[in-house]
Amino acid sequence: MLEELPLAIDPLRLAHQHRLVQGKFALAAMQRIHESLCATDGEVFFEWLFSLDEAQRPMIRGWIKTTLPMICQRCLQPMQWHIDNTVSLMILSNEAEEETLPDEVDALTLHTATVTMRELVENELILAIPLVPKHEVCPVNEYALSDNSEEKYHPFAALKSFKK
Repeated sequence: MLEELPLAIDPLRLAHQHRLVQGKFALAAMQRIHESLCATDGEVFFEWLFSLDEAQRPMIRGWIKTTLPMICQRCLQPMQWHIDNTVSLMILSNEAEEETLPDEVDALTLHTATVTMRELVENELILAIPLVPKHEVCPVNEYALSDNSEEKYHPFAALKSFKK
């Protein structure tokens, strides 16, 4: 395990050394997700093991966990979106290798030898954010329509008499 969280890492070297990287990043430091959030307080926790698989291919396996402050798109009220996702990445040197990956593994194609750890974690977080965040059951909303089926107004009911 790395004692101090590095700014930039060499994923291939870490995989060959079988290293565990764990830590946390502040949501405020992740600029690309700010437009999806209603606040930037909080942290993203992660634990990633860089290793080689059975075929000696470099892999990253682990998890990310956080709670994101978002706006429900149904009731427009603030909500907390909990993320607890597993990460399974195969480190590739070019896009052509992606076709040989198992279904349960995503590709991480490296264009440079080093990458920033925060950017890798932010990429996984972006993939975990829902397109349309909403409560499972929205809290009571003062603008909710009443469900009074007896008093429904039918604007075209008068046209029924013309049919005869």
